[in-house]
Order: sequence, then structure tokens, then C-alpha cells
Amino acid sequence: MRFEFQHRKLSVDELLYKEEKAYGFVEQSWFYPVRQVSLEDMFCGEQGIYTTGEHFQAYYKNENEYNYGGMIFRYRVQAGTFHIKVKLTEDSAPVSIGITGMQGEKLEREFPWNPAGTVLQKCRAYWSDRTWSYDYVSGNGVIDVEIEPKSALDMRIGVEYIEIVELEEAVETLGRPTIFTLGDSTAQSFIYEEAIMSGWGQLFDDYFDLDRVNVVNYSMGGRSLKNMYQEGRFNDLMLCAKRGDILLLQSGHNDESRDEVKGMHTRFGRGNDEKTYTRWLEEVFIPATRMKGVELIFVTSMTRIDSDKTGEEVVFAGFQYSEEPKVHFPGIMKRIGAKYEIPVIDLYERSVAYLRELGGVAAKGMFLAVEAGETPGKTNSGSYANGNPSGCCDGTHSKEALSKQWARLILLEILEKKLSPLQYMKRSVVKALESGDERALYPEISVDVLTGENAYYRNQIERLIRMRVMCQDENGCFYPKQVISEREFADALERMWQIQFDEECAESALTRERMACLVLEAYVQRFGKNTEGNWNKLVYMTDYNGVNVSPDSPYYDPNLDGESAQYYPLVTWQHIEDRDEISEGCQAAMREVYELGLMRSECGIERGKMMNGTLMEPGKPVTKEKAAKELYFLSVLTHDVKEENDAL
Repeated sequence: MRFEFQHRKLSVDELLYKEEKAYGFVEQSWFYPVRQVSLEDMFCGEQGIYTTGEHFQAYYKNENEYNYGGMIFRYRVQAGTFHIKVKLTEDSAPVSIGITGMQGEKLEREFPWNPAGTVLQKCRAYWSDRTWSYDYVSGNGVIDVEIEPKSALDMRIGVEYIEIVELEEAVETLGRPTIFTLGDSTAQSFIYEEAIMSGWGQLFDDYFDLDRVNVVNYSMGGRSLKNMYQEGRFNDLMLCAKRGDILLLQSGHNDESRDEVKGMHTRFGRGNDEKTYTRWLEEVFIPATRMKGVELIFVTSMTRIDSDKTGEEVVFAGFQYSEEPKVHFPGIMKRIGAKYEIPVIDLYERSVAYLRELGGVAAKGMFLAVEAGETPGKTNSGSYANGNPSGCCDGTHSKEALSKQWARLILLEILEKKLSPLQYMKRSVVKALESGDERALYPEISVDVLTGENAYYRNQIERLIRMRVMCQDENGCFYPKQVISEREFADALERMWQIQFDEECAESALTRERMACLVLEAYVQRFGKNTEGNWNKLVYMTDYNGVNVSPDSPYYDPNLDGESAQYYPLVTWQHIEDRDEISEGCQAAMREVYELGLMRSECGIERGKMMNGTLMEPGKPVTKEKAAKELYFLSVLTHDVKEENDAL
């Protein structure tokens, strides 16, 4: 239906919304947070309908509201998918247009939905000849076309017509169905740029028969129910989805946001309270999926831990474990699931039970508690190479060793509750889950690296075993505190980087200075020098690590925002206190390796701190877990920064 406004002889009053005609202009937006505009400023002209914003200041609160007035046109229709057009008059000021609470400017940006660029936009808003167009899935039948000036300096806007046309839904259900996952950073697919971080959603495709089903992860850090809708992410997923598809929806951590800029009271913030969280589910997500014929499955958010306080026992954080009363979003999700007969995977309760059994020391190492030398990857705030730039142990985000456990717990509930994704699960995965032995699903798990101090580098150990760079014995033991030999370390480097050392290495214990020599020789073979005789430095080893991700980017995760941090060691070589203890034959190699950032002091560093030590301990024997830490760091360097970091 097209609503024409040019050359009208009707008064503005006749263009206002009335329930009996189900369309017209309104002074208040439909969904939270409610936005006011001024109907007093509207008038009909030769070219269309206008508003001046003259009386709008009465509704303006503060800059965090992002409200510049304009006009809101409402159309109540049956649920469906619609193509929406808005044509401006020739004399209109520039405008931003959003639909039913969506963030107009973000709808116009052409970005893939994930950092690897593998989940592409189905539809974005675009302009042509003063005409704005967008496709929108409305599950509740309310369409608010929100047209507002881009600046408070020029608020005169004019509209020739608004056109809202229902699109025919494709009834085609042939081809593979799709399992979609939509959540926050705990479910996100991370890339090698962010290496050591992992989300359960990026591993999910490993467990399903991809000849029978597609698995697509729409998750992204910093997203709550509110902003995964407002930025167009959920709408785009719905445009891609077809009848018979499945959506696993997780949200809770970012819904807790309460600060002034990103919190629940700002228009485009992240936060929710019980009322608004309930409304998002009941009035947006549930109606849209049901209208599209997509099976919705709720996944409650896993617990957080306070990893700065964790000792032998886990100290939980977030939701009901918070020091200050917060909304228990997993509980709300379970209540709504029961009310609407939507299956609920209770990852929250399972995560609490799993971590209690694991113990505090082991849990801390599996969450994002990062020390110097663990990874060359970066966050929004710079490199992790010298430790976590935020200066704390992150008890929300996880390494792969933990994210795959979250995936296992989700799969167990799918199996036990016989949910629809079960029909597409690999038979080998089903058998492994039925066995009750997590090593049947993850044979890289070592039985002596599960709890206590032995689990400190569990993530690196399991990853290197998966890569077949390191190995267990026949009993599934890794012996993390055992000293590794030169030969074993050299063999691991050869397997990892497909190189061949010129000389046979000794079976004697590997010392840190000999490790430096082997690492340098391997680096020379793998990456070499340029024509000018300088080292070929990889992208991780440059100022690239100091470039923050803009908050406007769809890849921005506000959980990881902090100060810029560089890759290279914080302590210069001249300030290393035991340089004189290095053997003459290893002096040059150890310095080169240190200054390239390939090895750091292991003495005086601390999880969650950007902290370097001043002792290289050249003669100290290297344990297998410390070798695993070094090999993992080196393994990341060979990958393209935009490659998903679960790729081996």
C-alpha cells in the first residue's frame, strides 16, 4: 500500500493514526524505549508532509537518547515480510530511517555479520533518488516507520510518500534446513586476530552432518536481545530463514548492562530489565519465528565466575550470584519458555554444576585469564601478548577448552530432551554423548590436566593434541609438569610448521636458551628475511595490534573495550637482569627471539595483568605445559587474522 502526501488537501489531523483505519502518524514510538516526537510541527505542503522540529525540544532529554524528533508513521497489518519505501521531498534535510525501534544508520552499513566475513547480509537499507528501501519481518503486525533528521541543526524534513508492500513468502522448503545460533560473545565465532577467545557457536557445525543441514552462527559480542534486534541482525536472520529451520537463541549477559551510555535507559543501549526482556521475547522474537515457521529453542546464558577471587572453590558472578541484586535472565527465559511451550536448554544450571565439579583453579585457566606470552591475538583494546589489557581476569569469556564444554552441555540437553537438532547430529557424536565419557567426544582431553594446577594450560595442551603437534600416552596422560626433551620440542615444531631441522636434536632436557635457538631456527625456515635482510614480521607483530575497533563496527565487543596495548615486550632486552647467564652460543638467538616477541619472561608474570618479568632463566628446564604454551603462541602466527580460530 502506498501512502501519498504530495498535493494533499487534507489536514494533518486527517493523517494521524486511528485504530479503525490502522495507519497514520503518531507522537510516540511503539516499542521500548518509547520515543516522543511533536505532532504540532507537522504540516502539509505542495511536495509532501513536513515537520520542522520547532516544538521538539520539549521532548529532548539528553544526548544518550539519540532522539532528534522527526515523524513516526504507523501501519498495523497482519504478520508478514514487507518491502518498505520512503521517498523524501526535494527540500528535505538529510534523515535517518529506522523501522519499529531499529537503528536507521546501522541498517545502511554493508558489513558481514561475523568477523570472518562468512555470514553475509541478506538485506540492507539503501538510498536511490531520495528513496529509502528496506525489507522487514514483522511478527507482531506493528510497523513504525521512524524518520528523523540526522542533526539537531536542520530538523525540517519532508516526505512525498511511504510505501509498505507485503512480500510473498517463499513456500520452498527443499534443500538443507539450517540451524541458526544467535547470541553474544560467549557464542560468537572468533577469528585468529582474537586468538585464544572462543565461543560455543563457532564449534557447533562440527557436531552435525553438514550434508543434511547447514549451521550458521549469527552471534556477536556485546549483543543483548535489544541491540541484536535494533542493528538489524535478527531481522536479517529472519529474512534468510525458511519454514523448518531452527534457531537457538541465547541472551542474558549484555542484558545486564546498566551504565549511562550503554544501559537499559538509552535508546540504543544494551540493557534490559525483567519487563523489557520479557517484551523482547514475547512481542518480537517469538512472534517473528512463529510467523516464519522457524522452530525457536531458548538457551540460557552460562554463569560467570569472579576469576579474581577464585581459589580452590569457584566463586560465581552475575545473575543471582552478583554482589548487587540483578535480574535473573536465565530464570525469565525458562519461565517464558514454559508459558509458550518453547524448548529451553538450561546451560546456566549445567554450567554451574560443571564448574563446581571442576574447581576454581582449573576454571580460571579455561576462562579468559590471560598472562604474557599466551597469545599474539588482540582485543578491541590491543594485543594480548603481554597479558590482558583490561588488567583483570575475565570470568565471562572463554578459551576453546571451555567453549567446547559449553557446546557439549548444549548437545547433551538436545539429546536428553530429544530436541529437533538431534535428527541432524552426527551418529558418532550421539554415541559419544550417550557414553557419558567426555573424552569420547573430545579425545584430546588428558586425564591428568583436568583439575588444580595441572589444568593451568589445559587450553593450549588440548589444542596442540588436536593439531597432532603434541600427544598423550596410551592412558590419556600428558604429564604437564614433566620436563620436555630438545628432540620432543623440535619434533613438535617440525610437525606444526612443516619444517625440517638441519641437525639431529639431543634427547637431553630442553632449557629455555635452547628453546630460543630452536624457535629462531624454525622462524627463519618458516618466515625468513626480506630482501633487505630484515625479519619478515607477521601482521600480529606490528602496530596493527594497537588499532582499536570502532564502536560503530559490527565486530565491536564493548565487553573488551580498554586502553591500547602493543605486541612487543614491555621490558627491553637491556633491562633483562640475567642476560650474562646465557650461554655464548645462545646469546644472539635468545635476544632475537625476545625482541621479536616470540618468547617472554616466565618469571614474575601474572594472569589478568599486563606484566612482563625481567628474568629469562636461560638454564631452566622447560616443562611440557610451558612448551605447550610456547607452541600455541607460535601456531597462531601462521594463520590469517580473518580465519576462524577453530580451524586447525
